[in-house]
Amino acid sequence: MKKPTPDYEDKINEILSQCPPGRWRDAIEYVLIYLPEDVFSNLFEDKNLKVILEFTDEVSGGAMKLRQPEFERGPYRLIIKLNKDLDKRFDFRALAGVFVHELAHFFKIMEDHSIKEEDANFLAAEWGFSDDIETMLDRIHAPKK
Repeated sequence: MKKPTPDYEDKINEILSQCPPGRWRDAIEYVLIYLPEDVFSNLFEDKNLKVILEFTDEVSGGAMKLRQPEFERGPYRLIIKLNKDLDKRFDFRALAGVFVHELAHFFKIMEDHSIKEEDANFLAAEWGFSDDIETMLDRIHAPKK
């Protein structure tokens, strides 16, 4: 794994501090380190943005941009919901695919208000995560045992 620059290391550690130990944490770290630099800087140099990870039983994944109600402009949060039990069923690459897919949703919503799944997958693949997206899709569409 490549070493993050000192500027980004604190930002990555802030996100990782929200993760339980294990595959989810490893997959999220991998995605954050290998995001293209322009994507990473767009996400983490915005002083008004707070990234929040929520590990839940309810969904496989989801991303929401919420603005603080008291501000028309100003602080907002990107909440990424991830199913805490996926790490028992998905391998590292599939988990990375889920996380980068949810990040891509955020960028697509900001860019052109698209919430289509295939748009998020395409953008994540453009960022260099095509193998992870493919693994995620294979796992999602695999027959249940």
